[in-house]
Formats: sequence, C-alpha cells, structure tokens
Amino acid sequence: PEIPGNTDTDWDALGTGSMEKFYVDFNYVSKDWAEQKWGVNPVEVTGNGEYEVSYNAQTDTDDILMLILGTNLVDETFPENFNIKATEMKVADQTFALDTQNDYFCWADKGVDDTVFNTKMRVNVRNPYNGPCAPGTYIQDTELGTADMIGEEVAVKAGDVITVKFTVEGMDASAPVLKFTKDEEPDASSTPVATATGSATSGPAVTTGSSIATKTAVSGAAATSKIKVAKSKVVIAPGKSKTVKFTAKVPAAASKAAVVKASTKSKKVATAKISGSKVKITVPKKAVKGASTTITLKSTKLNGKACSATIKVFVQNKAKKIAAAKKSITIKKGKKAKLTIKVKKAENKKKAVTDTVKVTSKVAKLVSTKASKGKIVLTLKGKKKGNQKATIKVGSKKVKVNVKVK
Repeated sequence: PEIPGNTDTDWDALGTGSMEKFYVDFNYVSKDWAEQKWGVNPVEVTGNGEYEVSYNAQTDTDDILMLILGTNLVDETFPENFNIKATEMKVADQTFALDTQNDYFCWADKGVDDTVFNTKMRVNVRNPYNGPCAPGTYIQDTELGTADMIGEEVAVKAGDVITVKFTVEGMDASAPVLKFTKDEEPDASSTPVATATGSATSGPAVTTGSSIATKTAVSGAAATSKIKVAKSKVVIAPGKSKTVKFTAKVPAAASKAAVVKASTKSKKVATAKISGSKVKITVPKKAVKGASTTITLKSTKLNGKACSATIKVFVQNKAKKIAAAKKSITIKKGKKAKLTIKVKKAENKKKAVTDTVKVTSKVAKLVSTKASKGKIVLTLKGKKKGNQKATIKVGSKKVKVNVKVK
C-alpha cells in the first residue's frame, strides 16, 4: 500500500498538531545492488512502544548492502523528545542485536530548495553512503561516514523473512507540533513556538538560517539536548570504583548544559557521584557478587522535559572452573552455531559470571555471549573452512574445543 506522505503530492498527509499516527516502511538492497525494494510493507505506529516491520527476500545474497526504515515524518511534525530506534534484526532463524550507541534517526536528504523542509526522516540500520548523523544535519553529508548497526556480514537466502524491531518514544499527541504544507512557508508573526512549559504561544518564530521555524524555548537558558556515556556497561569488584566519562550536548539556543544528576536503582549494588564530565561508580564491600543495577544520568531539555542515559553495573563474579558442553562443534562457513560453556565453580554460583570471554581461532570468530546462572552461551561464526582447536578463555580460565568449519 502507498504510504501517506510518501510522494510530493501528499507529503503533508499527517494532519496538523498531533502525533496520532505515522508509518514506517522497509527499504532493502542486497549485495552488489542485485535486489532492491523501497518503501514496502508499511506498518502503522499509533503510540509509544515496540513495533516490527518485515520483508521477504526474493534472492540469495552473501550480505545486506543497505537496510533502512523509512517514515512519512517530515521536519517539525513531532515533539522534540521524539525518537525511533531499531533494536533487533532477525533473518530467518538468526537474531542480531543492533548497535544503538550512535544517532541513526535522521533526515533522509536535502529538499529541492536545499533545506530540510522538503525531506522525510529515516533510520539507517545499514547504509554505506550515509550517517550515523548528528542532530540537525543531513545524512547525505559526506563527512558523516557510514551507518552500520549490524556490524557483520549477513547472508540471506531467497524466501528468508527479514524482520527489524524498533521502539518509538516521545510520541505525545498533547505536545506542540509545528506542521506546514509544502506550498506555505511559516509566517514569522504567527507560527506557534514551543515554550519551556510545553504550551504553544503566538510570537516571532525562531529560525536557523532559513525560513523554517524550529521548536525552542527561552534563549540563553541552561539545557541539555542529549547525554552520551562512554560505556553503557561496567563490571566492578566489591569495594572498588570506576569512573565513566559522559557528554552533555548543549542545544544551539542554550547558553550551557543543564546540571546532570546521577541516581541508582539499588544502593546495595552501586552508588554514583558526578564530578565534571565524569561519573564515579562505587560498589560497596558487602555487595553480592553477580548482582546488577542501573545508574541513570538525567538532565533537562529546553522544553523542561528530561533527557537521560543509563549505565548497567555488574558486581564482579569470577568463574573458578569451566568446561565445554561439547568437545567439538561444526559450523558452515558464513553461518553461526551456539556453544555452551558450563561454569562448574564461581565466586557466587547463584549468579551469572561477569568475566570477559575471548575465543582464539583461525576458522571461527566470536559473535556474541550470553551469561546466565551456571553457563555461558557463545555464538560462533565460521570464517573459513578448516578444522582447528579453538581456545576459549573465560576470565583467567581456559578450555579447548575442536571447531570444524565446512
């Protein structure tokens, strides 16, 4: 079906002043441009939450060249805190966790009059020609590099269903929304402008080098548009501390970043203290090994709403004795297989171990690990054909497994 807003003739079909619904579609290009599908299988988004969009591949390919989630959202059709994040991709029975550390939700291309006014938004799951992008930029800008949330080659067979899960946040129908038709530029004397309290008032519109109005608040106030942490996960031994750097982005209309505060879900597991652009995380001596909690860094946007970032904290729990569930494993080249490592002994056998896992092998590579009570499940991918003993290291403990790639 045709997506409202997907052509120049009806690109303003969202309506005005609300976020009642919009559409997300699937855009796919296989290796060497052999298969291309643009704007297919749209799903309707009617509120915050998790959604998924899928496509049925028609041909075999060694890898995905491009995968983009398109929308019929145009600049200024959504509240300031609105965001779309692709979180997971599934190809047939293989699941890939997507890297969400960078900004991938951006404007697609410049419009015909060289402004963002005539363009829509999209999420670059993989795009060798665009992004990731910084807020307020066009993803076609060459200096922005390459977007790749997948991080590895993905083989696809004809008939495979490719599904991408994504989350939507900040979709608030009561929030002020600026929306103009293609042929009508905003009148600077009457354009609604979002204030710090979230209401719409009449007055001069604030512009950024063009006639396109932007949502803003009191100019010169302290505000933070986004918080980025250097590490999203840390492992800390009982009685020890670690420092994590963070960046508080300052919006153009603000004079400086607003104060960033830190909080913890459990003081029994970890506490946090802000010092400049760093947060010091401390684990009490009596903390349970293997326990975890979340540290939240929070600040304030120009519109008065909160922006935040989180750091997952694990109390160190070392493995004392390990063993492989299988002495050998067979993998097809370019495919994946799982291998379970049993944790025979640990500092706290009731919790998952927190050790770093490393695999040394010429024929296979480690894709991901998932630790739980008494075991660690490894996902390995065949690199090249051959038969070799791989060394698997969990912390300071080692085990060897014969890996055959055919």
